[in-house]
Amino acid sequence: MDYKKYSLENLENWLHDAMESGATPQEIYDVVIDVVQESYYHHKHHASYAYDLLNKFTNHASAGIVSLTGPDSDEPIVLGPYTGSVEEYEQAIMERL
Repeated sequence: MDYKKYSLENLENWLHDAMESGATPQEIYDVVIDVVQESYYHHKHHASYAYDLLNKFTNHASAGIVSLTGPDSDEPIVLGPYTGSVEEYEQAIMERL
């Protein structure tokens, strides 16, 4: 069984259980909304953090920072100040992937 099917079946079972538990429709609705909001704010926080960090690296690009594209993505991989050959930095990047 794939994970998506498994998760949706569990959600269905939990919903049936909640409905039979005596919980009101509002209580069930509130729980679902709380879970969705919690997930949204969690990911928003991490996306904001990553954006701020990426912005710091991007702002340093004019100061001789090397930025190369990874093999499986168009997103740049940023390494510290350029002091060696591009080949050396490419090798360092490949070791980090």
